[in-house]
Amino acid sequence: MTTLQLHAELLRQLSYIADDETYLRKALNTIKRLVAEKNESVGMVSEKPHSEYLSDIQEMCDNVKLIKAGKLNGRPVESLLDEL
Repeated sequence: MTTLQLHAELLRQLSYIADDETYLRKALNTIKRLVAEKNESVGMVSEKPHSEYLSDIQEMCDNVKLIKAGKLNGRPVESLLDEL
């Protein structure tokens, strides 16, 4: 799977739990742990502060909620793949 396909799959899976704040928080906490684990294992210093990445992930989760509620239009996966 390409990075773009993985990204699309992540968003698709998040959409299944978008209406449940508890599960979204669990997903966010898991992603935070993975980011920290990756940074530790490679001794990586990111270009963005850690808080910016977390804020981006939170924004993604919020957007998924809005899409599920019909308040925001999502993009079809096909259009994302066409950009490749």
